[in-house]
Amino acid sequence: MPALQREFADDQIAWVAQHPLFQAMKDGIDAGEILPCLRKGELHFYERGARLLSFSKMKAYTHALYAGKKGDRYVALPDKANFEPIRDTARKHRDTKLDSELAAVHKLFPAFAATRVAHRLGELALIDVEIRFGKGEKDPTLLASMIDLAFLLPNRQLLFVEVKCIGNPSISSKTTAKVETTQVPRYEKHIKRDGVLKAINRSLSAQSMLVARDIGQANAIFPKVPVLILNPTDRQNPVSANNLWLKRRLADASSWAPTSTDACIIDGMSDPINAITEFVQNCT
Repeated sequence: MPALQREFADDQIAWVAQHPLFQAMKDGIDAGEILPCLRKGELHFYERGARLLSFSKMKAYTHALYAGKKGDRYVALPDKANFEPIRDTARKHRDTKLDSELAAVHKLFPAFAATRVAHRLGELALIDVEIRFGKGEKDPTLLASMIDLAFLLPNRQLLFVEVKCIGNPSISSKTTAKVETTQVPRYEKHIKRDGVLKAINRSLSAQSMLVARDIGQANAIFPKVPVLILNPTDRQNPVSANNLWLKRRLADASSWAPTSTDACIIDGMSDPINAITEFVQNCT
């Protein structure tokens, strides 16, 4: 199985761009509130922790909950379906999960989404979320994994970032945390697999077609996968006294270098947008 699969015919992308539901999302995409992401044979649109709509084989779909239906997980929508009730229901459903990594990640869209009108070629850009890597085809011990964010850097490198909210057990430890010993090494194997660059560039081409503007292409992959730490519910004193691993990593975050063997931590608890921007400036 290829590491990443991002196939979607150009004629289908053109069809989506003319679809009434896409036109209804256009203001949200322009503002950076909604991010379109390519998948295998599908085009997904994400907002505020929800996958609002997906397009596949010349049909549009949404979660049954968002369409006010029960039974099937996803339901097909007619071409002229009313978008706003779907969007409102999705927001109400997802806004109850404020401490989830998914909802926290989506808060970064307006600042970084590559498809927003404010984005300019050559700027730091968020291009994908919930990136699923298949099981290793050459290494059967390499398990399937999902990485939270993919950025296109100003130097045209791809940067994959894992996100953890305070309280996630994988970053809690007195000595060594699971995210450093198990997850990050696995992610870094995945991003080095054959075909990753080509697949992401296919995503970038699709996004460029959708917004009728050149977003650019990647030419390399940053070899490390940093971990962005978020505090979405603004907890007071969020790092417990027993979590010595995270305390040490946060203290060293500003001095981390690409040659380090330690996991890279981006301290985004108070200002994730500035933290990501500074990391990119300092480490690439």
